Amino acid sequence: RCLLPLENNFLASGSDDSFFRIWNLKDRKIRDSFNKDNGGHSNQIRDLISIGNNHLSTASLDGSIKVWKVNENETRLISTFDSTNGGHTQAVVRLAVSGSYLMSGSADSTVKIWNKQNLNQIELKYTFDKSKGGHSGLVTSIVPLENNKIATGSNEIKIWNLNNGSLDFTFNSTKSVFSDPINFLIKNGQYLIATSSSPNFSVPGIIKVFDVNKLELQWTLDDKNGGHSSFIFDLTNLGDSCKIASASADRTIKIWNVISGKLEKTLTGHTDIVWITKYLGNSRLVSGSGDIEGTTGELNVWDIKSGKILQTFSQKNGDLVSGSVDHDIKP
Repeated sequence: RCLLPLENNFLASGSDDSFFRIWNLKDRKIRDSFNKDNGGHSNQIRDLISIGNNHLSTASLDGSIKVWKVNENETRLISTFDSTNGGHTQAVVRLAVSGSYLMSGSADSTVKIWNKQNLNQIELKYTFDKSKGGHSGLVTSIVPLENNKIATGSNEIKIWNLNNGSLDFTFNSTKSVFSDPINFLIKNGQYLIATSSSPNFSVPGIIKVFDVNKLELQWTLDDKNGGHSSFIFDLTNLGDSCKIASASADRTIKIWNVISGKLEKTLTGHTDIVWITKYLGNSRLVSGSGDIEGTTGELNVWDIKSGKILQTFSQKNGDLVSGSVDHDIKP
């Protein structure tokens, strides 16, 4: 579920089987492996990020956040944060870093801000909950903004000030709330782009573009203006441009201009759900698809300008989604 390239040809992964692993890409072997039996998580790992200085952090459905030190020869558990020491009381699904802070979002409806200056004993700085105007549902997204602010996503988007721990703004029911939970929230320039989809795949997914400076809805990108006809699984920035890619259960990838709000291109060629996309640079995009049972998988490399597929890798008996730091694609 989670992959993170590391230095010296190592790769970190977190998976639904609860294992946190460090892989040696040179010999294609697992160097370190952790689950509940040796200090790791006891349930699915939902996020994995770098927090600096060879430290990684993992978030799990077991309600805990763990900090790991990854050296050239070993991996060590540094600390664990859960309901026993100020952490979340339910599943943790999102992590992010902004300056000296580690941030976490949870099914307990809270966002927690941790001071990570002392990684052995991270200090809880703020808890954004309903008493402070926070969310009432699962917190799915955390995005750092300028001026020491962050945006968080649930059924609505909230802007928080990390200088004083206050809520600055809410895009709520009078300011274009989503009827379904936000799946993804990304930042592109002065815009926040959010997607929301019904669990019913027959209902079109919706993308909304918000102007952070004006604090208003800029565009709604849906099936009325060329948008997706089903659940949206992924949003990706296309480098430093004003363009994004969206991936959907309707088997397509759509390229959007967030400034104009226009659909620029629809990439067709996948034969099943498109789960994920990654921009490789040089107008190349890689996308992974497969059926919901995980019995088939396909990976396409696209030339975005022409909309053509450059390479296709297929595999049966398991979804195929594979990429690397050096921009090579490997089956």
